Amino acid sequence: MKKTYRLTAIFCLILLATATAMAQQKGNYSMRYVKKHALLSHEGETNVVNVDMEWPEAMDGAELLPLQAYAIKLLFQQNNSDLDPSLQAFMSGYGEEVQQQFDALPDDKRVCYVDIEMRLLSYTPGRYVTFHLKRSVKPASQSSQEASDVHKMVTYDLQTLKPLSRDDILRHDRIEMSFTDFEILLPEDLLQERIYDLSVNDACLVNDKVLLVNSVVGELHGEYTYQLKFSPESMWRYLTKDARAMLKPQKATSSSSKKKSESKGTSQVPSVSNASQPASLLAPDGVVETIQPEFQVPDVTLNEYLTRSVRSVKDEINGVKHGMVMAMVDVDAQGWTTGTRIVLPLAAAYDREVARVVRGLPRWKPAIRNGEPVATQIAIAFEF
Repeated sequence: MKKTYRLTAIFCLILLATATAMAQQKGNYSMRYVKKHALLSHEGETNVVNVDMEWPEAMDGAELLPLQAYAIKLLFQQNNSDLDPSLQAFMSGYGEEVQQQFDALPDDKRVCYVDIEMRLLSYTPGRYVTFHLKRSVKPASQSSQEASDVHKMVTYDLQTLKPLSRDDILRHDRIEMSFTDFEILLPEDLLQERIYDLSVNDACLVNDKVLLVNSVVGELHGEYTYQLKFSPESMWRYLTKDARAMLKPQKATSSSSKKKSESKGTSQVPSVSNASQPASLLAPDGVVETIQPEFQVPDVTLNEYLTRSVRSVKDEINGVKHGMVMAMVDVDAQGWTTGTRIVLPLAAAYDREVARVVRGLPRWKPAIRNGEPVATQIAIAFEF
């Protein structure tokens, strides 16, 4: 049974910044967490759209536009690299958002369910990052929407700036056509079964291992899909040149250094001046005015609230991890959480749990500057 691990400590810093400064402060690592649920109506049809995305904004100073454009093309079928307008255009294709109750129940035969997901699988600082992308469109019998079910893993080379899918990583036809090394490609419960066919559906790199999603047709189980991780050595003869290069850590060259910032291969806590002092801003007249947003849940401190909210973490890909995750939370002038980013990662499942918790924080009493509420950024660190 796999172990899980709970957090051991929580630290909170309040960073005061204008909205523009918050938008620009991405640092060495920034993963934006976007979650939307919308009920849309178009010409008598009802469309339910769920979006759950982990969107890379900064990683080791590497250019991310090729990865972002790849993801938007696959998920939204648009030629763009800017998430917000692409998502807005995609959702508008399913109608206008319903703002009030229906006069009558929607016709079940004219409903369509749409799920968009982009999830971090693994991040190897300075070398590569891997995501799982999903677009699922399930229309009812009389819906005008076209059904689709796309699942794709992509490994992005942070050195060469290439998004790599299965065919770019693995010579899968060699595995499928010759039954060489067939046994190592099967899970234990299929080793004694007669197998008639094997297909490598997808492949990526995670934590310097090769992750395969395979389908087999067996005598007892019939068609069966599973995923397994393999050492590079066991897959070496099937790996492409690009995959082999990523699995060998390389020193940054002069050409690659132009594509990266001065800090390479490590994630850093954003620099905060006077973090131990009360949060403050300079007013236009030069007078320092101390301001601070307040956590408003009665009889509960922020640390107590967060500690109660965090669940035990189970990470199938990365295993048990010990370390810190830092989240940056944007709080608007009304006190609502408007944005969540992980700026110091640990592993995908741990980062995801922290993002879930801070995204659900209740309304704050906003910070005040010169008598007016202002937007604030709050850094919360979780120690696992």
